[in-house]
Amino acid sequence: MKIIGEKLKAARILAGYTMTELADNLGITKQALSQYENNDIEPRFDIYLKILKVLKCKNDFLTVPYANSMKIKNTFFRASAAADAIERKNQEVKTSLVIDLYEFLLEYLELPKLNLPPNLSDDMSIEEKANKLREFWNLSNKPIKNIINVLEHNGIIVSSFNPSEGKLKYRIDGYTQQVKIKNDKNEFLFCIIVENKIDSWARKTFSLAHELGHIILHSSDNYSELSKSEQNRLENEANLFASAFLLPRDEFINDMKTVKYLNDFVKLKQKWFVSIGAMLIRAKQLGIISNDEYLRYIKNYSYHKYRKNEPLDNIIQVYQPSLFKYSLEMLFENGYTIDEFENDLSVHGIGLPLNQIEELLCLGYGFFDKYDKNRPVIKIKMGLNDQKKGRLLKE
Repeated sequence: MKIIGEKLKAARILAGYTMTELADNLGITKQALSQYENNDIEPRFDIYLKILKVLKCKNDFLTVPYANSMKIKNTFFRASAAADAIERKNQEVKTSLVIDLYEFLLEYLELPKLNLPPNLSDDMSIEEKANKLREFWNLSNKPIKNIINVLEHNGIIVSSFNPSEGKLKYRIDGYTQQVKIKNDKNEFLFCIIVENKIDSWARKTFSLAHELGHIILHSSDNYSELSKSEQNRLENEANLFASAFLLPRDEFINDMKTVKYLNDFVKLKQKWFVSIGAMLIRAKQLGIISNDEYLRYIKNYSYHKYRKNEPLDNIIQVYQPSLFKYSLEMLFENGYTIDEFENDLSVHGIGLPLNQIEELLCLGYGFFDKYDKNRPVIKIKMGLNDQKKGRLLKE
């Protein structure tokens, strides 16, 4: 079958190769690889086999076109300056595949629809927009224990990628991708990705709320065409939104009445699931503490090395995206087989190895193993607990 240049390029970027690096691995020129990716010429069969081996991809992925058609409208990257173009492109390809898999599941299941408040006026302040969203989602002024659950419930796709152990060393903490689905309704989808290396739930919660801020405040902006100063302004606005959304003004001001020392913030962190550092900034923004008080708190904060690890970071439960996991479990537990799943993915042009799907959808290593009908069937013997009790009594 004919190789599809667009798919070859996606597979190359997904594996973390530049054109020069892949050409060197294949023993061909960069010009030849460029011709493959532009559908100008077809690779020889021996080169094609090398491509499959080096990129560790399936034949179907390179030869079957995408079934769904979408256009990336925006990607809001929150990354260090060191994150280069190939790293960002790698993340965009991964996210596009997550959205492809989401659309695939929509053919079988009714998933939550995007549920955002209409007609948020440009005249409204960021604080007002955060409050409006809380009201629209029926969150009142209560703490948000599991923001991932809130986002998924309201039709926003969430996933979390592991840091690369291969060629790329990601320095991208989180980002949001906005895509337009090319159907009769021209619908939009939003997908938020956060780095799995963020092991503090309080910090991950703020990161997710920051990306939500981009969705609410900046979906009409073309992020890639903005200057660096304009991008920084959008990042600051997203931070302001996250603070207002996670720490409602009146409730937080009331809680701050009990705070005298830095350690008093630990109790508030346990209540709000927000980092002490973020609460200090919010308290300063609201005028609850003066600039001098803020600086004294920050000096003490730095002295205790809380920038790296705050109290409760290793105690508060870290939640993972669950929509994809529950969706696939529902399919497999109602008769859908792994073979059917892989065949259908190939037909849709997203024939990826199962271990790669586990990573993309945050399913956990070995998720598909329990649904593999070819594995040995092992059952627990009846009365096993009684046998264990008997042994214990003898001892």
